[in-house]
Amino acid sequence: MQPIKVFSNYVNGCEGFFGMDYIAKDSLRTVVNFAFKTNEVCLSTSSTKYNLIRFEPKETGGYHFRFWTGKEGENDTWLEKQIVVE
Repeated sequence: MQPIKVFSNYVNGCEGFFGMDYIAKDSLRTVVNFAFKTNEVCLSTSSTKYNLIRFEPKETGGYHFRFWTGKEGENDTWLEKQIVVE
């Protein structure tokens, strides 16, 4: 098991951590971090928070991590990293 600390900046009052999802398709395994934004009033302050991913691969191969970074217009944007487990 490898703990991975994921830091995120959230605008106070309207943003936060939603959760993680794991998607396995063929030989590609994707781990996705989701945030959310509500219709509540966003404050002018933000805070940095972290979530801990307990990465415990059961199979060798490639793992694709996608971290939601926000939106550009109507499109979601992601920070993406590949990890190979031997």
